[in-house]
Amino acid sequence: TTLGDPPVIVSIGGVESALRNTSVEALEVTFSESLAPGSFDPGDVSIRRNGGANLVDGSVSVTDLGGGTYRVEGLGNLTDVEGNYEISVDAAGVQDLGGMDGAGTQTVVWRLDQTPPTVLELTPLPDGGASQLPVTGVEVTFSEAIDPAMVTPAVLNLSRSGSGNLLAAGTFIEQLSSSQFRIPDLAALTGLEGDYTFSIDLTSLRDEAGNAGAGSAQVEWQLDQTTPQPASNLRVSPDTGESDTDGLTRVLDLVVQGDVAEASLDITVRDVSAERTFGGAIITDTSFTCPATLGGPGLHRMRVRSTDGAGNQADAFFDVFIDLTPPALSAFSVVESPRSTPLTDVDLTFSEALQASTLARDDITLQ
Repeated sequence: TTLGDPPVIVSIGGVESALRNTSVEALEVTFSESLAPGSFDPGDVSIRRNGGANLVDGSVSVTDLGGGTYRVEGLGNLTDVEGNYEISVDAAGVQDLGGMDGAGTQTVVWRLDQTPPTVLELTPLPDGGASQLPVTGVEVTFSEAIDPAMVTPAVLNLSRSGSGNLLAAGTFIEQLSSSQFRIPDLAALTGLEGDYTFSIDLTSLRDEAGNAGAGSAQVEWQLDQTTPQPASNLRVSPDTGESDTDGLTRVLDLVVQGDVAEASLDITVRDVSAERTFGGAIITDTSFTCPATLGGPGLHRMRVRSTDGAGNQADAFFDVFIDLTPPALSAFSVVESPRSTPLTDVDLTFSEALQASTLARDDITLQ
């Protein structure tokens, strides 16, 4: 230094990275010249976390290493809590060997991050669960930025129904951002029916501070391309025809009923003739009921669609005939009167066919 120049801070060492996962145990502060003995002490140093109060206490000490370099020790317990740190050294409180006061300050900042990375989302594309389509890719979103060099096929595993790893060593991994990655082109590996599991070994990954993940993360889905059994024993209630299953009724407000092979199916009923769909089917064990109000009399072609969790569908059809017109007596045979012989029978003609059991002796009077 030039004669008459005040001592200044040349460097502060000991903080190798602005993002770290361990505390700072000590600093080495180098001045432009040697200082008067005892001139540089802990009072010239301040440590603040997240902009708070100065953390320096009696545990901090300063050791003269010679040549204007000093070691500030005892910082470990002051810098072991996660947060943003700032250490400042103020040269105004020091003097050189000639008694000249120092000048200037120097500050070092870093962030202590000891939180291991986790997986926020692990999403098959399309979405997981049961599907009738192969998964084309998987996207993974981490809780923070990850060292991309460590996101390799070696930390990934894709299996089908307990098989070995289906992923090749050269599997392509696309980096979407510092914390998001995509593994594309999986359709060829996920095209067979089965239960799939995709997992990531987090213990092999590191965040930017060097923290390793813990455990693993996985997502499961099922490829199901098998069509469910169609609904059976289809009927309506009330059925006012000759039998309970002939599809003849005289009301518009009906309940469609039937049997299904799986309780997990979604059932929809559609009046194909009127192009109206009825939802709200309730499945109990292997039977279902669905309310349906038909629009008018006549023949209605009904469709019952069964859809499983993967989207596979099976249709069953049956007919319902709505008759809102009551039968009427349109004619009966002529009876000669007066007559000389007993009357043995009379022919009755109705406007439509009757249920034979509904015309009884009590419906006829003879006077």
